[in-house]
Amino acid sequence: MHARVWQRSVTTPGNVAFSTESPFPPSSISQSPVLLVVVATAPASSSTPPRPALVCLGDSITEGMGSTPDANARYPDLISASLAAPRNLAVLNAGISGNRLLPHPLDPAPHPGHPTHHRGYGAGAPLESRLDADVLAVENLRCVAILIGINDIFRGANASDIIAAHIRVAQHLRARSPGVVLYGGTLPRDRSRRPPSGRGPAREEVPEEERRRVNEWVRTAGEYDGELEFE
Repeated sequence: MHARVWQRSVTTPGNVAFSTESPFPPSSISQSPVLLVVVATAPASSSTPPRPALVCLGDSITEGMGSTPDANARYPDLISASLAAPRNLAVLNAGISGNRLLPHPLDPAPHPGHPTHHRGYGAGAPLESRLDADVLAVENLRCVAILIGINDIFRGANASDIIAAHIRVAQHLRARSPGVVLYGGTLPRDRSRRPPSGRGPAREEVPEEERRRVNEWVRTAGEYDGELEFE
């Protein structure tokens, strides 16, 4: 479940997929409680090739935290508005609020029958275990934008472990999808000063040096093909 998606959806009882109106008054929600993904396929007779896909992979920043609700103003939306038409690019948002690169000893157990999706509020499975289902299964994958690691720092991870996980992610994606273009995002400063929900140090206690070390690596190491600047 995505507990907040910064976009309202309308719900109504029953199957109204092919109806122009519902016999029941609709209600709106700001969550995605059931739907995992929508796949649209062209008819077998179509000669139109699938559009190249860019997957934006990350945490609540990617999912849209802080953006204007119902305005399609998440950063993947802005990329889509800039690139979708001129480059015929499909932009997919694979952000999960609270998501991390690294597993945590107090993480909830995986959901039965789906080892890459965990119970609990928001955090989901560690990003490394999401790659096959959320990225590599996308048809005609061309690019991946990766913005993740700030929640790991909130939970006490150091820059060296985060960088090592970034390298593993990049190597896995390149091995499974040769030619894919990878973009790394720098970690933004935290301006909320609020403690994270659940366990871990208060955000004002998080060492800023770890974030700076990760960002310096993203900018200079050359592991990624390009950089997205969020700082």
